[in-house]
Amino acid sequence: MRFYRKSIFTIVFLTFCIYSPFSFDISSFCFFENENCSLFHFNILECRTNRENKIINDEIKVLEKKIQFLLNKGKRKEAIQVLKKASSLVSDRQSILKLKLANLYFLQSKFSKALVSLRELLFTEPKNVEAWILAGDIYFKRKDFRKALENYKSALNYDQKDTVVRGRINLIKSIILKQNFPKQKASNGSHPIVISIEVERLFFLKNYEKAKLLIEKNLKFNPKSPKLLLLKAKTYEKLGFRSKAIKGYKNVLKINPDWLDVYDSLAGLYLRAGMFRKAINVYKVAGAIHKTNVDMYLKAAKLYQKKGLFKGSRQFLEKILKKHPDSKLLLSELGELFWKAKQIDKSKKYYEKLLLNFPDSHRAMNRLAWFCSLKMNCLDEGIKMSRKSLELSPDNPSYFDTLAELHYKKGELKKSYQYIKKAILIEPKNMYYRLQLRKFKKK
Repeated sequence: MRFYRKSIFTIVFLTFCIYSPFSFDISSFCFFENENCSLFHFNILECRTNRENKIINDEIKVLEKKIQFLLNKGKRKEAIQVLKKASSLVSDRQSILKLKLANLYFLQSKFSKALVSLRELLFTEPKNVEAWILAGDIYFKRKDFRKALENYKSALNYDQKDTVVRGRINLIKSIILKQNFPKQKASNGSHPIVISIEVERLFFLKNYEKAKLLIEKNLKFNPKSPKLLLLKAKTYEKLGFRSKAIKGYKNVLKINPDWLDVYDSLAGLYLRAGMFRKAINVYKVAGAIHKTNVDMYLKAAKLYQKKGLFKGSRQFLEKILKKHPDSKLLLSELGELFWKAKQIDKSKKYYEKLLLNFPDSHRAMNRLAWFCSLKMNCLDEGIKMSRKSLELSPDNPSYFDTLAELHYKKGELKKSYQYIKKAILIEPKNMYYRLQLRKFKKK
């Protein structure tokens, strides 16, 4: 009778969830209470969300077309009004629209309104690097260099490899050091960083012709500026002039052969043109420049994999490993590649070397612990390594899954159930973890 009442309540409740005009997550009512509910509620929620989102997304598509039409006509004020409406709608594109609104305010020199839009965006997405950069650009324009520096540093916190931000930070530091903005004569053109900021805004609004004219105007004063030449190559690429863009990127590399971002841009252009071999060669050249550029070799290996040449990728990385025998990146990637190829012994060899050279590598610990779950004679050792990996990376759901599997193999079902639930709490929509939970409960 009790089961019957619960079933009736569940049916009524789920019907209400689907057909009611209100939207809420039913998972809070039944999470972990029973297996069927925990596995089933996401389908209901997905169905509900898709229906609502379709209406909103259709409206946003119409508004975005109207915005682009107004921008093409040069009617920025009208475009801003439409964009304000579009960015107020809750959708997957809301952050992009808020950023676009801030960019339009920036181009209209309405810096205060741009900053308000960015604050709203950063409140919900504090790791949005583009928003931090734009905020920095606004303060840069206002000549409030200390605040600009703060915002650029915030961007760098979330993307340590962003060379564009590093360039701006270095420029501002030199300005602050001199306590003066470097006033240049009109004949000398603007500083390349200043041009870069303007061009990025024009790129965002897809006004590539205007960006091209701005760059060419300033190249007259500084024809060998790598930054301006790079912007020119990117503009050619945006306009669809592939040959000119390739030639432009190569010219930049002749002047500055250590600029890795340019290799990325050139390889990306080759990739989009379907020239995989040329893209691979670009990364090989970049990797050979300096011993610290191992990640460029990894990008070449990823392209082999993208073409389905997994064996070629492994052979290529093993060859590179001979030149860089202690590379953490190479050892980790090879361990993972051989694991995916189900060559457990080879994978184990690379992970063991990785752990030997880097004792705090939680990735190696987790993988080696997983290998222990495949054998019954090292379960205790595997549990020990798995716990250690979680100490170093406590929010990694796959590590909880490894520990749960080890306890399951050892017959400690309560512990396996406990740890897989932690993995699900971190990634509630991961169906694999839910299937693991089901497996542990069945035994």
